[in-house]
Amino acid sequence: LATKSGGNWSSENLLGIYASLSNKKLDDVIKEMSGKTFSEFKNILTDSVLETVEPISKKIKELLNNKDYIKNILKKGKDKANEISNNNLKEIKKIIGLLNI
Repeated sequence: LATKSGGNWSSENLLGIYASLSNKKLDDVIKEMSGKTFSEFKNILTDSVLETVEPISKKIKELLNNKDYIKNILKKGKDKANEISNNNLKEIKKIIGLLNI
């Protein structure tokens, strides 16, 4: 596999993605992958991507199957936003003198 200075931009980009997913420094990943074929590296990268994305995907599916939970969160958010905006509107009306009319 290519190194930072001797490789092409696509392999460097993939090495950077793997470094981020595995919480390693790019230089350490380059050393770790030296001597491996690009095919071997792609398999390692694929496993790392799946390991990272799978829990997120699982949680999304879980939330999508619980519509009441999502509706409750949205209602709480709407209520909180309305409270804040109503307070802001009262303050603005007070400042410009509309509350005295």
